[in-house]
Amino acid sequence: MKAVRSDPPRDSSLNGQTEDDELRMAELCQVLAEAFGGRAPAWAIVLGSGLGGVRDALNLFGSRSWSELPHMPRGAVSGHGGELAWGTLEGVSCAMLCGRMHCYEGYTRAEVTHLLRGLLELGTRRVVLTNAAGGLHPRLACGDAVVIRGHLDRLPGSKIGCGTATPQYPYDTRLSAVALQAARAIGWSARAGIYLATTGPLYETPAEARFMRAIGADVVGMSTVPEAEAAARAGAAVVGVSIVTNLHLQSSTASHSEVLDVTRMTTPKLTGWLRRLLAAAEA
Repeated sequence: MKAVRSDPPRDSSLNGQTEDDELRMAELCQVLAEAFGGRAPAWAIVLGSGLGGVRDALNLFGSRSWSELPHMPRGAVSGHGGELAWGTLEGVSCAMLCGRMHCYEGYTRAEVTHLLRGLLELGTRRVVLTNAAGGLHPRLACGDAVVIRGHLDRLPGSKIGCGTATPQYPYDTRLSAVALQAARAIGWSARAGIYLATTGPLYETPAEARFMRAIGADVVGMSTVPEAEAAARAGAAVVGVSIVTNLHLQSSTASHSEVLDVTRMTTPKLTGWLRRLLAAAEA
Protein backbone atom coordinates (compact mmCIF):
# COMPACT_ATOMS: atom_id res chain seq x y z
CA MET A 1 0.00 0.00 0.00
CA LYS A 2 3.00 2.29 0.31
CA ALA A 3 3.53 4.75 -2.53
CA VAL A 4 6.87 4.78 -4.32
CA ARG A 5 8.76 8.05 -4.02
CA SER A 6 11.70 9.27 -6.03
CA ASP A 7 12.47 12.27 -3.84
CA PRO A 8 13.32 12.53 -0.12
CA PRO A 9 10.71 13.81 2.35
CA ARG A 10 10.67 17.55 2.72
CA ASP A 11 10.07 19.77 5.73
CA SER A 12 6.51 19.07 6.90
CA SER A 13 6.13 22.36 8.75
CA LEU A 14 3.21 24.42 7.49
CA ASN A 15 3.88 27.44 9.71
CA GLY A 16 7.25 28.04 8.11
CA GLN A 17 6.92 26.80 4.56
CA THR A 18 10.07 26.20 2.63
CA GLU A 19 10.79 28.29 -0.44
CA ASP A 20 10.27 25.22 -2.62
CA ASP A 21 6.83 24.67 -1.11
CA GLU A 22 5.86 28.29 -1.74
CA LEU A 23 6.87 27.99 -5.40
CA ARG A 24 4.94 24.73 -5.80
CA MET A 25 1.90 26.35 -4.21
CA ALA A 26 2.11 29.35 -6.53
CA GLU A 27 2.15 27.06 -9.58
CA LEU A 28 -0.83 25.08 -8.27
CA CYS A 29 -2.81 28.23 -7.52
CA GLN A 30 -2.21 29.59 -11.00
CA VAL A 31 -3.59 26.42 -12.60
CA LEU A 32 -6.58 26.32 -10.24
CA ALA A 33 -7.41 30.00 -10.75
CA GLU A 34 -7.44 29.49 -14.51
CA ALA A 35 -9.62 26.39 -14.18
CA PHE A 36 -12.12 28.17 -11.90
CA GLY A 37 -12.25 31.31 -14.00
CA GLY A 38 -10.60 33.34 -11.26
CA ARG A 39 -13.21 32.61 -8.58
CA ALA A 40 -12.59 30.03 -5.88
CA PRO A 41 -15.38 27.62 -4.87
CA ALA A 42 -17.06 28.57 -1.61
CA TRP A 43 -16.72 25.05 -0.18
CA ALA A 44 -14.08 22.33 -0.37
CA ILE A 45 -15.31 18.78 0.28
CA VAL A 46 -12.78 16.01 0.84
CA LEU A 47 -14.21 12.57 0.09
CA GLY A 48 -12.61 9.75 2.05
CA SER A 49 -12.27 6.02 1.39
CA GLY A 50 -14.99 4.69 -0.91
CA LEU A 51 -17.01 7.92 -0.84
CA GLY A 52 -16.20 9.13 -4.36
CA GLY A 53 -19.75 8.35 -5.49
CA VAL A 54 -20.88 11.62 -3.89
CA ARG A 55 -19.32 13.34 -6.89
CA ASP A 56 -22.27 12.17 -9.02
CA ALA A 57 -24.52 14.63 -7.16
CA LEU A 58 -22.42 17.59 -8.29
CA ASN A 59 -23.68 19.84 -11.06
CA LEU A 60 -20.31 19.46 -12.73
CA PHE A 61 -18.47 22.43 -14.24
CA GLY A 62 -15.07 20.77 -14.67
CA SER A 63 -12.56 18.29 -13.32
CA ARG A 64 -8.85 17.51 -13.27
CA SER A 65 -7.07 14.33 -12.36
CA TRP A 66 -4.27 14.70 -9.85
CA SER A 67 -1.79 13.97 -12.64
CA GLU A 68 -2.90 17.22 -14.33
CA LEU A 69 -2.21 19.37 -11.25
CA PRO A 70 1.27 20.71 -10.44
CA HIS A 71 3.26 18.87 -7.78
CA MET A 72 0.41 16.62 -6.67
CA PRO A 73 1.56 13.40 -5.01
CA ARG A 74 0.29 10.15 -6.49
CA GLY A 75 -1.92 8.33 -4.01
CA ALA A 76 -1.96 4.56 -4.35
CA VAL A 77 -4.72 3.45 -1.97
CA SER A 78 -7.81 1.69 -3.30
CA GLY A 79 -10.98 3.73 -2.87
CA HIS A 80 -9.28 7.11 -3.41
CA GLY A 81 -10.00 8.19 -6.96
CA GLY A 82 -7.45 10.98 -7.36
CA GLU A 83 -9.56 13.72 -8.94
CA LEU A 84 -10.57 17.31 -8.31
CA ALA A 85 -14.10 18.08 -9.49
CA TRP A 86 -15.95 21.38 -9.19
CA GLY A 87 -19.45 22.67 -9.77
CA THR A 88 -22.51 23.34 -7.62
CA LEU A 89 -24.48 21.37 -5.05
CA GLU A 90 -27.76 22.86 -3.83
CA GLY A 91 -26.76 25.94 -5.81
CA VAL A 92 -23.55 26.37 -3.78
CA SER A 93 -20.15 26.40 -5.50
CA CYS A 94 -18.05 23.43 -4.38
CA ALA A 95 -14.76 21.72 -5.12
CA MET A 96 -14.70 18.00 -4.37
CA LEU A 97 -11.39 16.32 -3.64
CA CYS A 98 -12.16 12.75 -4.62
CA GLY A 99 -9.65 10.85 -2.52
CA ARG A 100 -6.66 11.87 -0.44
CA MET A 101 -3.05 10.99 0.32
CA HIS A 102 -1.97 9.63 3.70
CA CYS A 103 1.09 9.98 5.88
CA TYR A 104 1.52 6.20 5.86
CA GLU A 105 2.17 6.37 2.12
CA GLY A 106 5.38 8.24 2.91
CA TYR A 107 4.05 11.78 2.39
CA THR A 108 4.56 14.78 4.64
CA ARG A 109 1.71 16.85 6.01
CA ALA A 110 2.50 19.56 3.47
CA GLU A 111 2.14 17.06 0.63
CA VAL A 112 -1.03 15.52 2.05
CA THR A 113 -2.67 18.96 2.24
CA HIS A 114 -1.19 20.43 -0.95
CA LEU A 115 -4.40 20.62 -2.98
CA LEU A 116 -6.61 21.74 -0.12
CA ARG A 117 -4.13 24.48 0.77
CA GLY A 118 -4.25 25.64 -2.84
CA LEU A 119 -8.03 26.07 -2.60
CA LEU A 120 -7.67 27.90 0.71
CA GLU A 121 -5.03 30.18 -0.78
CA LEU A 122 -7.48 31.13 -3.52
CA GLY A 123 -10.21 31.99 -1.02
CA THR A 124 -12.28 28.89 -0.22
CA ARG A 125 -13.52 29.40 3.34
CA ARG A 126 -15.65 26.37 4.26
CA VAL A 127 -14.27 22.84 4.38
CA VAL A 128 -16.00 19.48 4.83
CA LEU A 129 -13.74 16.54 5.69
CA THR A 130 -15.10 13.00 5.43
CA ASN A 131 -13.46 9.71 6.31
CA ALA A 132 -14.00 6.05 7.07
CA ALA A 133 -13.25 5.20 10.68
CA GLY A 134 -13.29 2.39 13.18
CA GLY A 135 -15.87 2.71 15.94
CA LEU A 136 -14.61 2.76 19.53
CA HIS A 137 -17.64 4.13 21.39
CA PRO A 138 -19.81 1.20 22.56
CA ARG A 139 -23.02 2.77 21.27
CA LEU A 140 -21.83 3.11 17.69
CA ALA A 141 -22.96 0.80 14.88
CA CYS A 142 -21.60 0.28 11.37
CA GLY A 143 -22.92 2.98 9.04
CA ASP A 144 -23.35 5.57 11.81
CA ALA A 145 -22.02 9.10 11.41
CA VAL A 146 -19.79 10.84 13.95
CA VAL A 147 -19.51 14.60 13.58
CA ILE A 148 -15.99 15.39 14.76
CA ARG A 149 -15.92 17.89 17.64
CA GLY A 150 -12.19 17.43 18.34
CA HIS A 151 -9.29 15.17 17.49
CA LEU A 152 -6.30 13.41 18.99
CA ASP A 153 -3.22 13.67 16.78
CA ARG A 154 -0.92 10.64 16.75
CA LEU A 155 0.36 11.18 13.21
CA PRO A 156 4.01 11.92 12.36
CA GLY A 157 4.86 15.58 12.67
CA SER A 158 2.42 16.39 15.45
CA LYS A 159 3.66 19.60 17.07
CA ILE A 160 2.40 18.53 20.48
CA GLY A 161 3.82 15.03 20.40
CA CYS A 162 2.53 11.74 19.04
CA GLY A 163 1.89 10.46 22.57
CA THR A 164 -0.53 13.25 23.56
CA ALA A 165 -3.93 12.46 25.00
CA THR A 166 -5.08 16.09 24.80
CA PRO A 167 -7.77 16.71 22.16
CA GLN A 168 -7.46 19.61 19.73
CA TYR A 169 -10.51 21.54 18.53
CA PRO A 170 -10.02 23.19 15.12
CA TYR A 171 -13.62 22.35 14.08
CA ASP A 172 -16.19 25.13 13.75
CA THR A 173 -18.77 24.70 16.52
CA ARG A 174 -21.65 26.33 14.66
CA LEU A 175 -21.05 24.39 11.45
CA SER A 176 -20.67 21.17 13.42
CA ALA A 177 -24.01 21.75 15.15
CA VAL A 178 -25.66 22.32 11.77
CA ALA A 179 -24.00 19.13 10.49
CA LEU A 180 -25.35 17.08 13.39
CA GLN A 181 -28.85 18.45 12.88
CA ALA A 182 -28.64 17.75 9.14
CA ALA A 183 -27.71 14.11 9.77
CA ARG A 184 -30.55 13.56 12.19
CA ALA A 185 -33.01 15.31 9.85
CA ILE A 186 -32.46 12.63 7.20
CA GLY A 187 -32.72 9.80 9.72
CA TRP A 188 -28.99 9.11 9.88
CA SER A 189 -27.86 7.83 13.26
CA ALA A 190 -25.31 10.44 14.33
CA ARG A 191 -23.50 11.74 17.39
CA ALA A 192 -20.64 14.14 18.10
CA GLY A 193 -17.30 12.62 19.05
CA ILE A 194 -13.52 12.68 19.23
CA TYR A 195 -11.53 11.37 16.26
CA LEU A 196 -8.12 9.82 16.79
CA ALA A 197 -5.69 9.90 13.87
CA THR A 198 -3.03 7.21 13.88
CA THR A 199 -0.36 6.34 11.36
CA GLY A 200 -1.58 2.96 10.12
CA PRO A 201 -1.78 1.44 7.58
CA LEU A 202 -2.49 -1.65 9.71
CA TYR A 203 -5.77 -1.73 11.58
CA GLU A 204 -5.70 -1.51 15.35
CA THR A 205 -5.34 -4.54 17.58
CA PRO A 206 -7.95 -5.10 20.34
CA ALA A 207 -5.42 -3.90 22.93
CA GLU A 208 -4.73 -0.73 20.95
CA ALA A 209 -8.46 -0.12 20.55
CA ARG A 210 -8.99 -0.39 24.30
CA PHE A 211 -6.19 2.10 24.91
CA MET A 212 -7.65 4.53 22.35
CA ARG A 213 -11.05 4.34 23.98
CA ALA A 214 -9.46 4.86 27.40
CA ILE A 215 -7.88 8.17 26.31
CA GLY A 216 -11.20 9.47 25.05
CA ALA A 217 -11.42 8.55 21.35
CA ASP A 218 -14.82 7.65 19.88
CA VAL A 219 -13.54 6.76 16.39
CA VAL A 220 -10.12 6.06 14.90
CA GLY A 221 -8.74 6.60 11.41
CA MET A 222 -5.60 7.48 9.46
CA SER A 223 -6.33 10.91 7.97
CA THR A 224 -8.27 14.18 8.34
CA VAL A 225 -6.17 15.85 11.05
CA PRO A 226 -3.59 17.48 8.72
CA GLU A 227 -6.39 18.91 6.55
CA ALA A 228 -8.40 20.14 9.55
CA GLU A 229 -5.39 21.94 10.98
CA ALA A 230 -4.37 23.44 7.63
CA ALA A 231 -7.89 24.73 7.02
CA ALA A 232 -8.22 26.19 10.52
CA ARG A 233 -4.84 27.93 10.17
CA ALA A 234 -6.09 29.54 6.97
CA GLY A 235 -9.16 30.89 8.78
CA ALA A 236 -11.65 28.50 7.18
CA ALA A 237 -14.63 26.99 8.99
CA VAL A 238 -14.07 23.23 9.23
CA VAL A 239 -16.53 20.40 9.78
CA GLY A 240 -15.58 16.74 9.83
CA VAL A 241 -17.66 13.58 9.68
CA SER A 242 -16.54 9.97 10.16
CA ILE A 243 -18.45 7.04 8.70
CA VAL A 244 -18.20 4.10 11.11
CA THR A 245 -17.14 1.12 9.01
CA ASN A 246 -16.07 -1.43 11.64
CA LEU A 247 -16.43 -1.86 15.39
CA HIS A 248 -13.12 -2.39 17.15
CA LEU A 249 -14.52 -3.44 20.50
CA GLN A 250 -16.72 -6.14 18.96
CA SER A 251 -14.33 -7.62 16.40
CA SER A 252 -10.60 -8.20 16.21
CA THR A 253 -10.46 -8.16 12.41
CA ALA A 254 -11.10 -5.60 9.71
CA SER A 255 -10.19 -5.33 6.05
CA HIS A 256 -9.97 -2.47 3.58
CA SER A 257 -12.45 -4.17 1.25
CA GLU A 258 -15.02 -4.38 4.07
CA VAL A 259 -14.45 -0.72 4.86
CA LEU A 260 -15.09 0.22 1.22
CA ASP A 261 -18.27 -1.88 1.15
CA VAL A 262 -19.72 0.06 4.10
CA THR A 263 -18.76 3.49 2.78
CA ARG A 264 -20.22 2.77 -0.65
CA MET A 265 -23.50 1.68 0.95
CA THR A 266 -23.47 4.88 3.01
CA THR A 267 -22.89 7.17 0.01
CA PRO A 268 -26.61 8.02 -0.50
CA LYS A 269 -26.89 9.13 3.14
CA LEU A 270 -23.71 11.18 2.90
CA THR A 271 -25.01 12.84 -0.27
CA GLY A 272 -28.32 13.72 1.38
CA TRP A 273 -26.47 14.99 4.43
CA LEU A 274 -24.25 17.25 2.32
CA ARG A 275 -27.26 18.73 0.53
CA ARG A 276 -28.92 19.61 3.83
CA LEU A 277 -25.69 20.89 5.36
CA LEU A 278 -24.95 23.27 2.48
CA ALA A 279 -28.54 24.50 2.27
CA ALA A 280 -28.74 25.14 6.02
CA ALA A 281 -25.30 26.73 6.31
CA GLU A 282 -25.92 29.07 3.39
CA ALA A 283 -29.45 30.04 4.50
